[in-house]
Amino acid sequence: MNKHFLLITLLTAFFAIIFTSCNKANDECVVTFDTNGGSNIISQTVTAGEKATEPLIAPTKEGSTFVGWFSYDNVFVKWDFTNEVITSNLTLYAKWITIVIDDSENKRTIPLMKRDDYAMFEKT
Repeated sequence: MNKHFLLITLLTAFFAIIFTSCNKANDECVVTFDTNGGSNIISQTVTAGEKATEPLIAPTKEGSTFVGWFSYDNVFVKWDFTNEVITSNLTLYAKWITIVIDDSENKRTIPLMKRDDYAMFEKT
């Protein structure tokens, strides 16, 4: 009887793993677009293992130019909608370029890849 119990337990575990793996392939993931103060972009629901679609209309933000979508993990490489597949819920972040000229200090401020990183350059 112990042999049958062990066999049934192993088979149950095996099928549970197979069944769980198959379901994960059909899981739906949510891709959220954080516009960092820009106009709203609607989230997408994507089947795990599939690709998200780049929004047809780019967000807008007064005084800024939209550069593209970036993941939090790699703020220096633009998200590749053509090749990157979605494996779990994901937030993509809008990257903006804004040049602020401060004539009193003779400097320009240009935001870099992260929200709070700035570089100061003297005007030429």
